[in-house]
Amino acid sequence: MFLGNWFFTLFIFILLSNLSGLIPGMRTPTADWSMTVGLALVTFFLIQFLGIRYRKAQYIKDLFAPLPWWCPIPLFLPINVIGELARPISLSFRLFGNMLAGLIMMSLIYALFPIVLNFIVPAFLHAYFDLFSGVLQTYIFVTLSMTFVAGAAAVAEES
Repeated sequence: MFLGNWFFTLFIFILLSNLSGLIPGMRTPTADWSMTVGLALVTFFLIQFLGIRYRKAQYIKDLFAPLPWWCPIPLFLPINVIGELARPISLSFRLFGNMLAGLIMMSLIYALFPIVLNFIVPAFLHAYFDLFSGVLQTYIFVTLSMTFVAGAAAVAEES
């Protein structure tokens, strides 16, 4: 299926990008906001495309209502559009902020210790900042992306 391949590829790409910080002298690409906003924008356009494809006019109508079962009110359109635009921004800043924070912390730790201890002490911290945090942030980004796409493309069951 198309979406399974996309999310698997996204997961592997972000994971390898996050783990590239383990290579000495290499900066993680996800510590740059342009990388994370690009990934989030692709997810945003996927949400919009699949929402319109599967729910058609109902997806547009839901932008005019505070809740799906309410009648359309034009006043809610700007609020719901801002809510839709907040998704890629929050996705990108979450991944970017956490990966940049790990990079800054490791840089400060390397500057704190003398060169002799840089081979011993920071190695344990790389396990947290690059390995654990990188895997966790990958999981969170992909899971939130899947949740947003599933919510947009969900068709109400008719009984």
